[in-house]
Amino acid sequence: GVAEAAALLLAAKRPLIICGDKVADAHAVRELTALAELLGAAVYNEVLPSRLNFPNQHPHYRDRGANDQATLRRLVGDADAVLLVGGEFFEELWYSDVSPFPEDASVIQIDPSPRNLARNYTVHCGLVADVKAALAALTAELAKGASKAYQTAAAQRRKELQGLKAKEVERQQARVKETWDQDPMSSARLMAELKAAVPPGTAVVQEAITASADLTRTFTFETELDFLASRGGGIGQGLPGGIGYKLAYPERPVLCISGDGSSLYTIQALWTAAHHKIPVVFVILNNRVYRILKINMTRFRSEFGLGGERAFPHMDLTEPGLDYVELAAGFGMAAKAVRSAAEVGPAVREADRKSVV
Repeated sequence: GVAEAAALLLAAKRPLIICGDKVADAHAVRELTALAELLGAAVYNEVLPSRLNFPNQHPHYRDRGANDQATLRRLVGDADAVLLVGGEFFEELWYSDVSPFPEDASVIQIDPSPRNLARNYTVHCGLVADVKAALAALTAELAKGASKAYQTAAAQRRKELQGLKAKEVERQQARVKETWDQDPMSSARLMAELKAAVPPGTAVVQEAITASADLTRTFTFETELDFLASRGGGIGQGLPGGIGYKLAYPERPVLCISGDGSSLYTIQALWTAAHHKIPVVFVILNNRVYRILKINMTRFRSEFGLGGERAFPHMDLTEPGLDYVELAAGFGMAAKAVRSAAEVGPAVREADRKSVV
């Protein structure tokens, strides 16, 4: 099976990898990185991941996948071989009657569970295997079979991906610069301030749903243990996730970033952290709205042809507004309201010096 998968990939001129959370579960990020570099393949995360599964600042990393097949098809582009590794392919949120793969593309899938292989799409080669072991074996087989011509073509693909990543970095830097003086602060500026404020080795646990793109374009995550997010489309996992992470890895500083709406599903987690003296720095982004729900509702309305100006009842966190400093105090936790971007760094550094924040 490994030899068959390698033959399909070596025959490809435009290979692509889409990975899922079982890569991180298997501690196989290093193996997937080596494979991607050997192939000269771009790498996408799955649609709703809780891990990055691939170093996010690596030249080969593109983004997470899309939540409908039509957009996935655009991301896949003209790939002639697609390697699916350790994920749920795909957790589609919006139905579209389009295959995510080109008709002539070879599809290879690796998963530890047989129920996942070809569950939604036909595959040309499916390997039931430990993800880490399969990636190592496949990389060895590819290295053995790669001709000089293939190696040259892969090097050219790597060069092109480096150029794309450089442009992405420039765009994010421009976004930060353009929004630097916005009031209220932009999520791009906020993430830049947070990155500069946290100590080395900080793990980020996040449920900042509508600010997550700025987060992953700003921070650098290299290993399986650097980043944790909410799994799937559920809401409220962020605050308790930060606590769970700190209990699992007590030696690492933990920064937990949550949207205000998401935090309210499990706000009592602050009491748990205070009661058990679990040192996590919590940052709640208070835009006073369930923004992701408004975004989804707008798309629902568009799907059903209900355009125009329509209200979003019960999705604003106003009248009255919520005071998260008082809420934290009520749960026994010290807190501070940050009202300008310049205050972010000092507040986080102060919080990091305390046992519970």
